[in-house]
Amino acid sequence: MADKGGKKEIACFLCQKTEHQGVLLPCRKGGEDLWVCTRCLPMLIHGG
Repeated sequence: MADKGGKKEIACFLCQKTEHQGVLLPCRKGGEDLWVCTRCLPMLIHGG
């Protein structure tokens, strides 16, 4: 998550694309709440 003027901006944990640049979906990895964009999601599903 990036801090933008006191407001946290969410971003894909793989490519850092923000919610303003694409669609993000919530996910969990290693007990951590993360976000992944729809472009990186197939890599998580199928490996990469």
